[in-house]
Amino acid sequence: MGKRHYKNCRFILSNLLPIAAEYWDDAQQAFYVIMAEIKLPLSEFKLKKALLENAWQEVKTTKSMSTVEGFLSLYPYSKYQTQAKKRKNELLEEQLWQKALLQPTIENLLEYSKSAPFKHHRNEALDKIISIEKNHDTAWKDAEINQTIAFFFDYKSRFPDGEHVEKAEKYLAELLSLPLDTQLNPKQLDQIFDEEATPKKYLTQGYGLTYLAYQTLSAEEMLSYELLSEYIERVDAKLSEAAFKLSNWLTYLRLGVASLILMVLAYLGLSYLNGFYGTQTEVILYYLLPLSIFGFVIYLLINLISQINSDASFCEKEQHLSERKNIDLKIAFITHDKKNIRAALIALWDIEQRADELIEKRLSAYLFVQNKMIYDR
Repeated sequence: MGKRHYKNCRFILSNLLPIAAEYWDDAQQAFYVIMAEIKLPLSEFKLKKALLENAWQEVKTTKSMSTVEGFLSLYPYSKYQTQAKKRKNELLEEQLWQKALLQPTIENLLEYSKSAPFKHHRNEALDKIISIEKNHDTAWKDAEINQTIAFFFDYKSRFPDGEHVEKAEKYLAELLSLPLDTQLNPKQLDQIFDEEATPKKYLTQGYGLTYLAYQTLSAEEMLSYELLSEYIERVDAKLSEAAFKLSNWLTYLRLGVASLILMVLAYLGLSYLNGFYGTQTEVILYYLLPLSIFGFVIYLLINLISQINSDASFCEKEQHLSERKNIDLKIAFITHDKKNIRAALIALWDIEQRADELIEKRLSAYLFVQNKMIYDR
């Protein structure tokens, strides 16, 4: 029996007749099994089909991973194979995310970011990692657990008004009074895990990813990450510069529009008080024409504000996401996800070019584009 026919027979039978997986070792065994199954009474044929359908209905509604895995093991070549694998991934996604929600630690959030099949909540996971790294209580807990000068200085510098600053200073004074070889003896990077815990747990949450990066990456990879992290900061600085310039333009333009509207209202008020007297030509010349000019200028300025505001929103959005990108890049390095690293670099390159364009862009460029749009109509 040819390979193609063997696969077809295997697929057709498994849609209807669930045959144990161990019978599929080779084409000859499959042939004997098929011949035996063909001789089955019609009632048994229908029974096996009904069992398959019932098992699939259970898989569609179950929350149990073992049920889905059991179905895939019992019916490895059924017509529901693809859907069952998708269901398995959905359950895995949900399990990992619920675990991260119930215990939002660096370990659980990192596990979700690495292992979740669909990563529907990846951005939320990254934001939670950022919040952990910035959290006041986390920083103090890290300092108390590690009892090193570095962690107490870190807490004191990041949270100068924190409720534990006095304690941190007291600990620092005690540590600095010790002999030099003792006070500068922080835990080595290969000791940042609690070796007795199963699974291993970080002795720090605030710097969990940083320590894991030092554990995982080679010196060259760590240097690459640090350089790319600095690149993200430079791009963020360019976005800040562009956003500041655009914000100033928006302020002046909005004041200009408000002033013009007040002038139009004042002109209309004075015209109303004085009465609209004169010939038709005078009314057009002294009333309608100035109002048309004012209206056209206001229309131009409002559209100009809309364009600038769009660019300003771009800068603000990318600035807001810069921390998330940094964490995402760190995870990509730790997991050696070259595809994600490359995608992040391409995106950063595009953002930097856009930021450079906005920094160099003059207000007249917006006016030129706006006028071109009007004439094109």
